[in-house]
Amino acid sequence: MLFHTFERKNIVSIVGLPGVGKTTLAKRVYGFQKAAKCYVRAWVTVPQEYKGNTLSQLTEKLHKHFGSSHQKMFFLVLDNIPNTRALDDILKCLPNDSLQIRILLTTQFNTVGSDAATFGNVHKMCILDPKRSWDLFCKKLSPKELRAPKFVEIAQHVVKECEGLPRSIVAVAERLSKCGYILKEWKKIEKEVETLGPLYNDAEHLRKLTLSYNQLPQHLKVCFLYFAIYPKGFKINVKRLIRIWIAEGFVRQMECKGFGRELVKELEEEGYCYLDGLVNSGLVSISKWEHKMTNVCWIHSSLWDFCTRETKKEGLLCAMYTQKDFGLPLDMFVNSCRWLSLYSHRLDYYTLFTTNNPRSLFFFQGDYVKSVSFKLLRIVDLSALQIFKIVPLYLRDLVFLRYLSIPPWFEGLDDVVSNNQNLQTVIVCGGEPQLRTGHFHLSFRIWELPHLRHLELGNYYEERCIGSSQSPGSCRNPTIYLDYIRCLSKLETLTVIVPANSMTRLEQPLFSTGLKKLRLSGTNLPIMKLPWVLRALKVLKLENAFSGQVWGSFEQFSNLKVLLIEATNLQKWEVRCSADFPKLKCLILRRCYCLEEIPFEVSFIDTLETIKVEQCPPCVVTSAMKIQEKRKWFQKEANNPWEAYNIRRARLIRIDAALTPLTVVVYDVIHDFS
Repeated sequence: MLFHTFERKNIVSIVGLPGVGKTTLAKRVYGFQKAAKCYVRAWVTVPQEYKGNTLSQLTEKLHKHFGSSHQKMFFLVLDNIPNTRALDDILKCLPNDSLQIRILLTTQFNTVGSDAATFGNVHKMCILDPKRSWDLFCKKLSPKELRAPKFVEIAQHVVKECEGLPRSIVAVAERLSKCGYILKEWKKIEKEVETLGPLYNDAEHLRKLTLSYNQLPQHLKVCFLYFAIYPKGFKINVKRLIRIWIAEGFVRQMECKGFGRELVKELEEEGYCYLDGLVNSGLVSISKWEHKMTNVCWIHSSLWDFCTRETKKEGLLCAMYTQKDFGLPLDMFVNSCRWLSLYSHRLDYYTLFTTNNPRSLFFFQGDYVKSVSFKLLRIVDLSALQIFKIVPLYLRDLVFLRYLSIPPWFEGLDDVVSNNQNLQTVIVCGGEPQLRTGHFHLSFRIWELPHLRHLELGNYYEERCIGSSQSPGSCRNPTIYLDYIRCLSKLETLTVIVPANSMTRLEQPLFSTGLKKLRLSGTNLPIMKLPWVLRALKVLKLENAFSGQVWGSFEQFSNLKVLLIEATNLQKWEVRCSADFPKLKCLILRRCYCLEEIPFEVSFIDTLETIKVEQCPPCVVTSAMKIQEKRKWFQKEANNPWEAYNIRRARLIRIDAALTPLTVVVYDVIHDFS
């Protein structure tokens, strides 16, 4: 890496997905009058299939170009940087007085931008909002073509299909402008855009996407193409996507340190690395789901169009529009592809190859209930179905089934669980809650599945436990029994979300000693006392987990790194000493409306890096600031041997120059609780 030869702010990176306008913006900066007057300029376009064999010619040209001028300020644009290696190689070509060179680079790869950001600034280009998209579209058309309502309706539709990508908007506008005032031609282009995508005939854009795809490692290519299974614009739950990749066999651990559950844990971590690789490549976006507060990922429609073409070419995906009769029996599609996806989309693309065995079945359309037998399925996702009670698919004898996601009124889960011993993930979600009547009971056999890793039942099922009984009125005001969890000796992650108007029964001891992540939401236990044996716990999230006004966390969480407390009634939090949280890194306080202050003992946790305060009263914010100031004083006094000795002697904190700096983040201070 040669970044150390550049001063800060010498490099500015423009990062964004293909077609978002990175090069256009760079050209505007390059052609700016002040830049032309004050700098000696040079523009280098880097081929995406960069191999580094033209460095000598580039070095000679740059030295000659910059050395021939008496100017001391230089401006260099590096367009389309494909990777950090290419950037490093180009920086080696620059003259020795490179401190006088200002560099503007464009790239779709977040890794390149983040590396360069260490020594400069990053401008992340985003897609346009609807208003700016329409304004850009109108600049390319004459006012006459947008007067008639029929033309305006078509124009608005195609702009929406572009999803804010400037290259798509400009390309469609230019095509429509060549059609003149002919409605038939406009409708033809509208249909092509809707079915094939706005850039389907843009050879240069397709070439760039193909090169980006080819640059991916082999194990990431199939993960990227898997996004074509989902409908265009679909927001995908990250955790579930990782589990599906694992069930498909995409995620592989290079060095296996163990077997069974330990191996699956490593596979999940590897799966997140796979997703990070796709995000860093600029092909996949990830963010928080606004309402469900969980990570979701998706790809832009232009990339989705590319994925569907590639999967069709490889014979991987069969996507069917369920509201259309093909004139072919559905059984013909059983052996036609690896992935069968059924959803409401006007484009039907499928290839029939008798040599493929389907592995995945996804339903995204709610009125499709034909009976089909798939013997080799690993993935079955039926969660989007709206009207689905009987079992239209033969799920009982799927010996390879690993991932099952079903709607809450699926009347056969107990039978499926009993006959499919390879299940790793079982999820009950989706559908319309008002269509559900009462709760369903799931037998204790669910816990006997030897490979079960993830179980999400929501509030649709109640578990039947050995030695427990349910009252006749439990469906209306159910009691959530948690005592059975003690039987799960290898449990590592547990999330308990209790619906409103429910009671929770919790006895000691409850949890496995190997539990590493625990989330209790809405349990409202009268006494919040966790067993001291949870020494392996790393993440603890308490969201209205206890109903009392005082919580004394007197257990020793020797490995806890993240602690979240959301307690609307909590007034006082008591901490015995910093030794209770010797490895805590992040403390999150959310909606603690009545909390008086953060215990001052928290300031003595020397590993603490961040305190996040969200929707809490000013007194909580003030105590967080006081703790931060105290930590700064500790760091300052670390340079005073006598004061540091006194502090250590008082056993307050391990104080030295390497004490972790503390950051306080505050969101939405609440001043009025009326």
